[in-house]
Amino acid sequence: EELNQEYRWRYDKDKDHASMAALAAIDHQRFDALGLTPFAQAMPDQYKNAEDPVVAYRQFYCGEKAGFATWKKRAVPSWWQPLNQR
Repeated sequence: EELNQEYRWRYDKDKDHASMAALAAIDHQRFDALGLTPFAQAMPDQYKNAEDPVVAYRQFYCGEKAGFATWKKRAVPSWWQPLNQR
């Protein structure tokens, strides 16, 4: 729901993102509370960080995704430094 709010604000949308329909469809279902599972790190091994998945994703984006990264309506994050500019 928070990602939907960000989407609407960032792109000046009056409608919800299509993913909200899926969320509404599963909202009434009951799931057993199992606690947190380890965060998946869907990236090349060179960026993975077993202790800190946030650091891993930041490094991944600075290394592999810098070509398309843009910020709309927000300042560039303090951690952003593309690897080709280091």
